[in-house]
Amino acid sequence: MMMQQNEVSMKKANKTNNQVKKGLFSRLGKIFVIGAVLSFSLSLGLNVLSNQLGIYINVSSSLPYGFYKAEYRKGVHPGLFSIEGINDFDYKMLIDPVNTSLDAVSKGDEHGIALAKDFIRNTLKVERGDVVLFCLNSQLARFAYDRGYIASGKCPGGFAPLGKHVVAVNGDEIEVKERGVFINGQFIAFSKIAEFDGQNRVMPMYAEPGSKFTLEAGELYFLNPKADSFDSRYFGPIKSFYVIAKLKPLWTF
Repeated sequence: MMMQQNEVSMKKANKTNNQVKKGLFSRLGKIFVIGAVLSFSLSLGLNVLSNQLGIYINVSSSLPYGFYKAEYRKGVHPGLFSIEGINDFDYKMLIDPVNTSLDAVSKGDEHGIALAKDFIRNTLKVERGDVVLFCLNSQLARFAYDRGYIASGKCPGGFAPLGKHVVAVNGDEIEVKERGVFINGQFIAFSKIAEFDGQNRVMPMYAEPGSKFTLEAGELYFLNPKADSFDSRYFGPIKSFYVIAKLKPLWTF
């Protein structure tokens, strides 16, 4: 009789424990769902607000984290999920603007010619010392993304734009030495070229130590003040056509 009572008591206790566990898991599940919804809503709200105010929120380690005032190229503005104003024709020009423009002229494509003229005319004026945002061409962006150098984002192809410091412009002389990069004879700190990345993978090298070259019209050279930055040391000068915005820090950390 006593054993039967103990068995009944144990069954009741187990049933109670199971109910408590189910209730706990149910509450945790609801908390998780609510947290996810709130997080998404907050992210979406910040995205919309920043777009309306022309503010770029940087969450990449390429620049200090925080808020930047963005001056976008005319005709370009950030949407919720992509940077609008960079259509297929524009993006071809980002890869090869001169030949794309000439191709439009050779075909007598009036619409293409008009787009090319607008594209060239609306290119932002970028000077040495500016901080800019730009999209890499698809091949280079894919390489950087696959290696974890950039994240997914709003540039064509679904890749994130890069934020970099402009350290040299048209006419500046770049000299690469073992110590690092020299611009017009002046050494740039943290510019030594790495042979391997943090995962011991061979890095591409645009110019080997001992190289010297001068930037041509419209070319920009990017370096960030950190040794592990993925910048012009590895992908070379970038045409100003690539720049989609100039950034001014508002609050960074």
